[in-house]
Formats: sequence, C-alpha cells, structure tokens
Amino acid sequence: MRTTGKQLLIALTLNAVAVLALAYSLGWIDMLKSWSSSNTTQTDTDDGSVGTGMASLNADDIFPVDPLPWSFDFDNLPDPPDTWIGIDEGYDVSPDGGGRVFIRRPPETSNPEFTPCLFGGFGMSNYSIQSDVQAKFSDGELPNVGIIAQGYVLELQGANQKLEIRGWAPHPDVCDTIDFPWSPDSWYVMKLRVSVADGKVTVQGRVWPRGEEEPEKWDIDTSVEEPNRTGCPGVFGDNPNTEVLFDNIQVTAN
Repeated sequence: MRTTGKQLLIALTLNAVAVLALAYSLGWIDMLKSWSSSNTTQTDTDDGSVGTGMASLNADDIFPVDPLPWSFDFDNLPDPPDTWIGIDEGYDVSPDGGGRVFIRRPPETSNPEFTPCLFGGFGMSNYSIQSDVQAKFSDGELPNVGIIAQGYVLELQGANQKLEIRGWAPHPDVCDTIDFPWSPDSWYVMKLRVSVADGKVTVQGRVWPRGEEEPEKWDIDTSVEEPNRTGCPGVFGDNPNTEVLFDNIQVTAN
C-alpha cells in the first residue's frame, strides 16, 4: 500500500512529539541546558509547574503558546487553530445543533485508529484538561474517545464499556481501568488531572453527564511509579467507522 506524503508528514510529526516527550522524561533537555547555562536564564520551579522555563533551549519555543487557562467552545472558530497537531487525521470544526463542535470523522487513511490531536507545549506539566464528548453508534460499534494530559490518556471505551487511564508516551502502561457504562449520542464531560509534587505524579480522571454537577470524587485516582513528567494536552477519537464530537475544551493549571 502506497504511503502519501501527507501521511508520512503526520507520522513524522507524531514521532517527533513522542521523541521530545521521551527526551524530557529522561532528562536530556536538562543536560543540554546545563551545557549552555552561560547563555540561558533559568526559570524552572521545583514543583514542575506549567510553563517551566527553558531559556534559549526550550522545545516550547518551536510552538509558542499563550499562558493557561485556555478555553475552546468552537462557536467562533471556523477552523481548528493552525498550531494543533494531527488535525489532518479526520479532525475539523463542524456545525452541530445550532452551534459548532470539534469533530473527528472516520479518517481516510490506512491506519484510522488511535491518532490524537495535540496542542500546547511539549514541556507542559501539572495541569488539567476537560472536554465535553459525544460518540456516535454505527455499524454495531461504539468507538473509544478520550483526552490527553502530560503523556496520560483518559479513555471511554465503547465496546468494553470501561473507563481507563494509561500512559501514552514514553510509558504506555495501563494505570487503572474500571467498569463504566455509557451511551451513544449523549454528551459527557471528561476531566483528567495530572499533578506533580515531591517527585511523585498523581493521575486522576472522572466522567459525568453534561448538565449535571461535577462529582467531588474521582472515578480513577492513581499514582505512577515511572511517571511522565511533561507532555502536551490533546483529544482523540479511536473511531474507524463513526464520528466523535468534542466541545468546551478547557486546559487549566492545577
């Protein structure tokens, strides 16, 4: 099967994201910073807060971003922001019920499954992402849909009717999975929080029907032994045959 130039570019971009995440987790960026310390201004904090300074050696300078918080409701966005990575894999802004939403249609590629849409800086840490989500039922299948923060995924699984938190890159281990019945054509709110403190990473996720009060208790609350300490936020639909919708995406500092 022939690979198009666009598919190759997307693959290279996503691999670059994974490599940068690995570089941060292994401390390679910190090593390079120390070698060039005479030409940099150190602005790091001990708690891994958002916007950790890299001075003249900062991967976030490749894709400059505004300070948190961010909010996207798409009603006033005709197209996804140009800095978002992966939008060519079926992601777009589309009318829905009198408003506009961010949608992932079944992509026309040889590998239509898990391909995220990522935004923000590679060095982000200690933040939360929240999004309204809805999945369509088609051909007897309910797809998977989820959000990403700091190298971790919170995923609603359609066929399995489960909720899962797992690492994405560079540590793709499953952190925790619970039974979680949910329905097609219904809006839910997903929230994923990744906290860094005293060298420890805590990953928390919860989901509730849109329009209801946010629960106080996390559905999943787990600590990670080999943590991802940085990573950009994102959303994804694992949907080879049907559509998934996103709206009211928010990214906030913890």
